[in-house]
Amino acid sequence: MTQIAPTTAGATTGSLFTLFGKGFGSQAGRSRIFVGFSECLQTDWTSDSTIVCRVPSIVIGIYPVAVRTDGLMTSRNFSLSVRQSPLVQALEVFYDPDSSVSITGRFFGSSDSSPRVRLATVPVDNYATWISDSSIISKFPPGAGVSQALVLNVDNAVGVVSNSFSYFSPIVTALSSLTFPVGIQSTLTVSGIFFGELQSSSRSLIVSNRQFPVLWKSDTLLEANISRLFGANVRPLLQVENTFAQLPSISFTAPTISSLVPQSVSFVSNAVITVFGSSFGNLDLSPVVSLSSMFMLSSWTSDSSITARISATLPIKYDVSISLGQRSISSVALEVFGDSCSQVQQSALNASSGVYLIKSSGSVVLASCDFQFISNVADSLGTQGQ
Repeated sequence: MTQIAPTTAGATTGSLFTLFGKGFGSQAGRSRIFVGFSECLQTDWTSDSTIVCRVPSIVIGIYPVAVRTDGLMTSRNFSLSVRQSPLVQALEVFYDPDSSVSITGRFFGSSDSSPRVRLATVPVDNYATWISDSSIISKFPPGAGVSQALVLNVDNAVGVVSNSFSYFSPIVTALSSLTFPVGIQSTLTVSGIFFGELQSSSRSLIVSNRQFPVLWKSDTLLEANISRLFGANVRPLLQVENTFAQLPSISFTAPTISSLVPQSVSFVSNAVITVFGSSFGNLDLSPVVSLSSMFMLSSWTSDSSITARISATLPIKYDVSISLGQRSISSVALEVFGDSCSQVQQSALNASSGVYLIKSSGSVVLASCDFQFISNVADSLGTQGQ
């Protein structure tokens, strides 16, 4: 053994030091390291000339270090100074993007002890500002997560505080837009703070029970591509690690009906009409066509057209609507007419609303219906029929 580094360690378990020399063997498991009479808890063999040791729990003092390899013991000409491990008593996290943490406790060493602080899940140390033997301040890079263990290293004396540090939950301040096209893919840009760092493994946007991956831009900017969505006043949820933030409500363009072809159909023809407009979405969104309050068997054609099979029960004017999260009613009513006098008469006699079309001219001619028949129908409807 030619050297050990560092030459100090903490009294509690966790401190590491490295032994340099030669003759440590050609494979792991052949060497054992002793600090005084206590064997290291963990020995990581690196090579014939390097071994890393994790110090066992031991009382404060100065101890000789020795290596035994294949039954042969080195001389104890190097010593390890074991000091009191730092004791953390309180943490105060400042509300800023750097996640500054004020740490108070005991045994933080002197101004030249170079205290270092890190999270147990992050292997990189952050050098802290030493204030006194009982106070230091450290800054953490952007990140995410809650109830993480904090590791404080003072001159290789390690103190661990479990479930002690939590990043602030993400805060959303603005969205790139509050309205998006229905169905098609759109990019939503989210601005705010505490979005974590690039290495954060779990980050997603939840919209209408669907989860979309999020592209990290910075601790204050995220992007997500959302698609195949519809509806109004939808509240997305941003997840960063195991913290959440509610986003402002967003809406998707409501469907709009511009015309119907044809605008009138026969009462008994089981006719098919085409509804033209915009924002009808995608096939997998299953937009619903209704004739007043009755659902129609429909077939999505494109974002601007849908065909529907009409199954009317009365020869009247009907409102045609399309529902896709939001309901759109056509400004052009669909006219359903009777093919024969008997159908018109029966519908009139069964009427609950008397708004029926009985035409004697125009697109429909009831040639077999004489004046007396029409008068009888009108009489049966009362003032509505007039």
